[in-house]
Amino acid sequence: MNYSTKVYLDVAYEEKGKVKALGAKWDPHYRCWYAPEQSELAPFERWLPNWVLEPGDTIRLDALLLPTTCYRCHRAITCLIGLRLPEHLDVEPSGALDEDVAYLSVEDCGGVVDLLLDPTVRAELTIGPLLYRSTRVRPEGYLANTCEHCGATQGEFPVGEELLGFLGGDPSRIPLLWSDGLAVDYPLGALRDRQGRSTETDLVEPPGDHSTAVGEAEGAARPAKSKTAKVR
Repeated sequence: MNYSTKVYLDVAYEEKGKVKALGAKWDPHYRCWYAPEQSELAPFERWLPNWVLEPGDTIRLDALLLPTTCYRCHRAITCLIGLRLPEHLDVEPSGALDEDVAYLSVEDCGGVVDLLLDPTVRAELTIGPLLYRSTRVRPEGYLANTCEHCGATQGEFPVGEELLGFLGGDPSRIPLLWSDGLAVDYPLGALRDRQGRSTETDLVEPPGDHSTAVGEAEGAARPAKSKTAKVR
């Protein structure tokens, strides 16, 4: 198996020479070894995060999608802003669109989302690959949206400006970001890796009736439009 984005590895210090010999790269920003984009992951199996090897339990999260236009080819595209976090999920958000809508940013979840997006759904919504790009301002690199048509990088700052313009200071427009109905079955293990947690109960509140996948409750509100991203 291989993925279109880099996959971070769990590597002990004494084994860094082994993964380097296999083609792994060092990310100085996150201080972590990773398998580069389009790598065959079989050689790195012993260092892969558990959620890649055994996805296990997932939670359905709405993707926040921004309809926009590529600056280079001027064709309509969609940029991923992040994933909306339900209120009961005990995860530190990357930010908030208002007091009721917290989210994980592309920087914090995009690598995982890129692994999960079904190519058919991606093409239908004109979502380009999420790729690491570096700039003079961000020499360490960051995960960026790219154009589905011409491959141009849609920079972090311009996308942020587009988002502000799209919302126009009107909170009632925020739900439009998930109105396309794309939902991602996000591995709880990936959330635990991000939070440094060790058990599922660290992430999900003690159960009421929503102890199963969140999407079952939220998806019921729009069953006809929901497109669940599938693992390739």
